[in-house]
Amino acid sequence: MTGAGESRGVRIGVVEDHELLIEGLRQALVAAPDLEVVAAGGSVNAILALNIPVDMVILDLSLDDDSTPRGNVEQLHQAGIDKVLVLTTGDRPDLAREAARAGVLGVIRKSESAGAICAAMRSAAAGQPIGTIDWATAIDADLSRPRLAPREEETLALYAAGESAADVAELMGVSKNTVNLYLTRIRAKYAAAGSPVASRTQLRRTAQRDGIVPRPWWRARK
Repeated sequence: MTGAGESRGVRIGVVEDHELLIEGLRQALVAAPDLEVVAAGGSVNAILALNIPVDMVILDLSLDDDSTPRGNVEQLHQAGIDKVLVLTTGDRPDLAREAARAGVLGVIRKSESAGAICAAMRSAAAGQPIGTIDWATAIDADLSRPRLAPREEETLALYAAGESAADVAELMGVSKNTVNLYLTRIRAKYAAAGSPVASRTQLRRTAQRDGIVPRPWWRARK
């Protein structure tokens, strides 16, 4: 396991048990002055033992230490590291689903270009879910994710992103009562699927987990 000095920008921890891949990530970030690997190790325990502050973690989906994606993500969350991006070879969709349920911000293939991986890191560092094909596949196959109607999904995306019910109503062109009805239905569907969401914080985490994010026009508006 390795550590580094003071970071130039986003401080990244890498949990990966193949040193060549860690070095490959470091080289890919040479051209990205806002991103830097400051800690790396072959397990979550190894990263945490370094006691180096990180802003986000890149997590290998399948490690050789018999750990599970859920266990690794939960351990990182308990350590105060909420922003986790998973790297995968694409051959274990079951593990990708497990990681999605645990609350990672996205799943990206190791074979992606350096530019795509850097872009995913920046999005994850900003707390934004990463919409890749592997991520969408993991979410769509997750039976714990209820089927929301399009307007319900749009409501959840905006409300979980911080808009008030009144603002969501204005943005969607409906009444506030309609938005509240959508939110009631959303909570009921998640409760029926075994994932109750009582608070806005829970809604936000659930929306991130399920890849439900506002459309690009909303981000431009912000």
